Amino acid sequence: MMWRHHASSYPMHNAYGGWWVLGFLMVILMAVAVALLLTMVIRPGRTASPTSIPSTQQEALEILRRRYAAGEIDDEELAHRFEALRNRTS
Repeated sequence: MMWRHHASSYPMHNAYGGWWVLGFLMVILMAVAVALLLTMVIRPGRTASPTSIPSTQQEALEILRRRYAAGEIDDEELAHRFEALRNRTS
């Protein structure tokens, strides 16, 4: 007995789906995978952001010392920020 299949009997050949749906889903899946990969590669080395607010004055002073040691701020900026911290807590 010979089986005859019509094009409409295959699920991927009907008018409501098709290969383009699978292609679209594959593109979405790949985009999600790339986004997750980039997130894992970029984020692990990060610590608290420079704009995060320290919980104590001691932590703020330590951050200022580190930034000064790294050359991010100069003597004048360091003195200004120390003074601002001292005035804030007084």
